[in-house]
Formats: sequence, C-alpha cells, structure tokens
Amino acid sequence: MRHLHPTAFHERFAASGIYTYGQNGQPSGITESWTIHLLPDNSRLIRVDYDARAASGTSILTEALCDENGNIQRFDIRLDNQTLKQARASFTIFRDH
Repeated sequence: MRHLHPTAFHERFAASGIYTYGQNGQPSGITESWTIHLLPDNSRLIRVDYDARAASGTSILTEALCDENGNIQRFDIRLDNQTLKQARASFTIFRDH
C-alpha cells in the first residue's frame, strides 16, 4: 500500500483491508487499500490508497486524522492521473467553522 506520510513509531496498528472492484463478475483492475492506526491521544489516522492505474491511469491517496469521537480534523489528498498529472490538497477542519 502506498501512502502520503510513512507510519510513525507512535502509531499503533488497528485494522486494514483491501477491496477489489469488479465489473461483470471480473476484476476491473481497481483496488482500494486502507489502514487505521491509533495515536496516543486516542485519535485515529486513516490511510486510503485508491489504485486504478491499471484501469484508467488514476491514483488517489488520502489520509484523514480523526479525533477520539470520529470527527475529521484534517485530511490530505493526492490525485495522480494522465490528464492533470498531479493535484494535492490539505484541509484542516475546525469545530466552529
């Protein structure tokens, strides 16, 4: 699985999975891998790798930081494809905004 930021030493593994997309009962060449890591303050870091490079040339990497209640505080995303080449964005979400 690819990621935007490497797993840090203080992250504790919680769960992971891989979903393989299909079309007409056959694999489409698209996979989505994800992991969840717990942080010392009870927040979670969720990493998702949507890989459609074999099917359409598109790749999306996402990382979301969620607080102990599951609210997203920050997320980073990177899109790679043949048209745009690469786009990146980072968002910080404040409770009052």
